[in-house]
Amino acid sequence: MRYINLIVMSLLGLFSCKSTSYTPTDYPKAMVTFGSGGGFTGITTEYTLLENGQLFRKSSNEKEHTAVKSVDKNKTAQIFENIKTLKIANMKFNHAGNMNTYLTTKFDGVENKINWGQPGPPPPKDAKLMYSILMNLIKNNK
Repeated sequence: MRYINLIVMSLLGLFSCKSTSYTPTDYPKAMVTFGSGGGFTGITTEYTLLENGQLFRKSSNEKEHTAVKSVDKNKTAQIFENIKTLKIANMKFNHAGNMNTYLTTKFDGVENKINWGQPGPPPPKDAKLMYSILMNLIKNNK
């Protein structure tokens, strides 16, 4: 009986320490969504990085977000710090084209979208840089 109590207590401890998993639709903290698409098919593919390091993928022809992986906490913190430093969440740029690229930030419930496309004027340099950094994160984690 003593061993059963020990096993039950160990299992309860193990499950109570599990971190909470979220999706982009129910995450209460900061997140950044980035993606591209359009053109002949009109399909977009986007990724969402949550402040807790969870990374998701979603195509416009899918209903649900798919968890891709967890990103290192230090790398995630640096990305969100860069977004703040570069003032990405305050940028105003909306020039859609046939093929579009975008960054959407959400901090404290306030959402901001930067959108650029081809043909069209070039996006702000810092927005394009942040998009490249985020896409390299995807490429380096496949």
